[in-house]
Amino acid sequence: MDISASDLLAERIENTVVHNPHFDHTKMLLKMKEGKVVLEGKVSTFFEKQMVQEALKHVDGVDAIYNHLEVTWN
Repeated sequence: MDISASDLLAERIENTVVHNPHFDHTKMLLKMKEGKVVLEGKVSTFFEKQMVQEALKHVDGVDAIYNHLEVTWN
């Protein structure tokens, strides 16, 4: 079974988001294409929004992050 580079990147990104204790990944949608990651969804603090971006910056293969997460307090 051959695993493509994009599949490996998607797996690394998913593992980074799912296993991070600093934010709730269940309300986020991640879209990936050719090293670009688009973050959409809702988080409860600006800290969470920034932490998602910071975590993904360190994933090998991520070239750009478009952080469209919305901060909501409800």
